[in-house]
Amino acid sequence: MDPPGDRDWEPIDLSLLLKAGLSGVLLGLVTTFIGGLINIKADRFAGGKGIAGAAASSTGGNAVATPTAIALADPNMAEIATQAAPFIAASAITTAFVLPY
Repeated sequence: MDPPGDRDWEPIDLSLLLKAGLSGVLLGLVTTFIGGLINIKADRFAGGKGIAGAAASSTGGNAVATPTAIALADPNMAEIATQAAPFIAASAITTAFVLPY
């Protein structure tokens, strides 16, 4: 297995945002705002300014690969993984756009 830095880089496919539609965008907004509120408050409680909490509230781009990894580990999950990937990608794209603001 190659170390993470040696893998080829692939951009997130923005067409997945359209495939997931409003549900995926809503997932991203919920992740950002509800998760953000909790994480920002926790960061401030711990003595931070809330920036780390906001950063932790985004859906990481690597989350898009999670369904594929699960399907590789358990082939019975392949169909569900195919359905989940667009929603996770839409959430990652939405949080990437929303979080900086």
